[in-house]
Amino acid sequence: MHLLAAQPGGFVDDEGIIDLDQTPAEIIILSAADSSLAALSAGTSAFAVHSRVPDVRLANWMQLLKPAAYDLYEHKVLDNARVVVLSLLGGQNYWQYGFERLQVWAQGTTDGNPRTLIIVPGDDAADPELFAASTVSEAACHRVWRYLREGGIDNSEQLLRFVASEYLSCDLAWREPRGLPRCMLYKPALWESEQGEQGGQASFSEWQQRWQQNGHDQNPVVALLFYRSHLQSANTAMFDGLIAELEQQNLNPLPIAIASLKDAESITLVNALLEQSDASLIINTTGFASNTVASPDLASQPTDFDSPFSKPVPVLQLVLSSSTEDDWLQYSQGLRSRDIAMQVV
Repeated sequence: MHLLAAQPGGFVDDEGIIDLDQTPAEIIILSAADSSLAALSAGTSAFAVHSRVPDVRLANWMQLLKPAAYDLYEHKVLDNARVVVLSLLGGQNYWQYGFERLQVWAQGTTDGNPRTLIIVPGDDAADPELFAASTVSEAACHRVWRYLREGGIDNSEQLLRFVASEYLSCDLAWREPRGLPRCMLYKPALWESEQGEQGGQASFSEWQQRWQQNGHDQNPVVALLFYRSHLQSANTAMFDGLIAELEQQNLNPLPIAIASLKDAESITLVNALLEQSDASLIINTTGFASNTVASPDLASQPTDFDSPFSKPVPVLQLVLSSSTEDDWLQYSQGLRSRDIAMQVV
């Protein structure tokens, strides 16, 4: 048998059976979405700061599609777990072997303790069959599903708190899942180290206070627009770095997370904040966000481009490369063809 150590997301079918090479833990969460795993990883780090909390392992179940790969993972990891949460994209038929084997796993015990299996959809469509295949109530399944679908660091940590409290007898408080607003001012993670606060949602007055504390309250304001989905996947390090750099340049950043510039609620908030802050510049990182006509030259009626911004402010379009940092440094031509096709052409 050909075994390879691999990280989640690196499955290649012709490489043989992949060994994720994980050590056992009491809580296992399996998902096919890298964005969800990223948020869960950040939530796990926050969860781990508490004393005497269970160990957690995260894995991409796409790595376990081959029956032998799953069997190996079950032997090395799952047989020592007490709780397994599976976010199953595509329904039970997409991963029939894993689905059936987890049913068998749930009937056993770990060190004499009963096992808990929670299976939820990997998308926004409810799946009663997955809920029914779990060993917990439908209400508990729905709560776990909402934690995962709402995403973000806080929901990920609260998911772990809920699971540990309800199924592993840990004395931990937990909150119900919280949805992110469709648009919001963002509080970067750098505030956590400086003010003892966690990154998340901020108010305009908080940003004004920060500008004053930095002695920049009379300096130009730069609105930074990005998709709220980055908050859901805890993919905010690049924005935190850009915010810090803008402050180093004696500018006042105003980061705004939005669903889309085509979203009425989002553009209303953005325009209100542009007026309130008297912003001098917009740095926009969203794509496909302005024109509501796919091909104006081919439209049946004459079409004109109208800026979504009510205030005439210069806009810099910032392209977020989908390549890794190593690839960016090694590739001499800059953006890869996919980024050029999707974000430039």
